[in-house]
This record gives sequence, C-alpha cells and structure tokens, in this order.
Amino acid sequence: MRWWACDGFFFSSSEGLRNYFSEFGKVDACTIVRDADGKSRGFAFLTFEDPASVNAVMVREHFLDGKAVRVPTLS
Repeated sequence: MRWWACDGFFFSSSEGLRNYFSEFGKVDACTIVRDADGKSRGFAFLTFEDPASVNAVMVREHFLDGKAVRVPTLS
C-alpha cells in the first residue's frame, strides 16, 4: 500500500473523493482530515491497493467541483 495526500480543496465527503480517484484503481482508504468542529482542514489521505495507481494519479491534473486539487508526494 502507498499513501499520498491531496490538498487545496475543502472536502465535504469522502464518498465523492473516493469515487473520483477510484478511476485510477481500487481505493482502500480515504480519510479527510478535519478540525475539532468537524470541518475539513483542506487535505485528505488516500491509500490505493496497487502502488501503480498512485503513479497514474501523479501524471494528471485533477479538478473536483471545478476546483484544482493539488496532489503532492509523500516521502
């Protein structure tokens, strides 16, 4: 499994995020980081079953609800 994060977007639900990124491969986990009040902090972590899915994500730009989503790498 391989983790990566996406930021620049205040996610309301993990379902939409999971559905979007599922086109690149099976998403094992999707976690939106929230503050104490339950509001999105503007980033999320996803785990793909196959590390090759992460590579497929990294070579494209991503837009959700008309907004750009930055996908940085984690070391």
